[in-house]
Amino acid sequence: MKVAVSAAAPSLDAAVTLAQVARRTVVENGEGPAAAPRRDSEKSTTDGLENNRSMCGETDCSAYEQRPGEGRREVMKKLASVLAVFTAFLVFGAVDSVAQPGRGGAGRGGGGGWGAGTAYGRIYNPATVETVRGVVASVEHFTPAKGVSYGVHAIVKTERETIPVHLGPGWFLENQDTLVAAGDALEVKGSRITYEGRPAIVAAAVTRGDDVLTLRDARGIPVWSGWRRR
Repeated sequence: MKVAVSAAAPSLDAAVTLAQVARRTVVENGEGPAAAPRRDSEKSTTDGLENNRSMCGETDCSAYEQRPGEGRREVMKKLASVLAVFTAFLVFGAVDSVAQPGRGGAGRGGGGGWGAGTAYGRIYNPATVETVRGVVASVEHFTPAKGVSYGVHAIVKTERETIPVHLGPGWFLENQDTLVAAGDALEVKGSRITYEGRPAIVAAAVTRGDDVLTLRDARGIPVWSGWRRR
């Protein structure tokens, strides 16, 4: 089975910690509010540099000098690096969240519109449950409503009809060890409904040989909804 790993965006605590590190870096390098009193000694520091220059004469005095503004530039570079890393985490978290379809959505159970509390989720009727047997003619994608992630249904040919069997959301079915395919002989237990003016079956369980794929419980609550009421 495929496993999707998501990285969550940094928390507010992480942002505060990064800000504190950046502020501490500024103070330790002689900038910021805590270092303000040092500005009164700038003249003596300049005199000291002049003395160093006179001592080294014509030789290279770069070892004794620090050009004006170099300390501030170094601090700003460090601060910019910290902010760049933090921004990258925020962007990655947001993109990763958007890139995983079918894990959110309205209605109890979420599922990108496939939860039990959505309009489509309520279409299952326990009073119309029946069992049909047939062979899969094709497996197709369909979208039950605008804004809902795509689903999978099998077109099953029985002795008396050819009928779509709604299985579930693509992100759930495509992560199963065994997939329904054309040519499979199936036994389907589910609710007969009218979908877009035509008969269809919303499957609760699909049996193929010795394998059983359970999709919904007796009330029609999907297995991908997780927690449910008693």
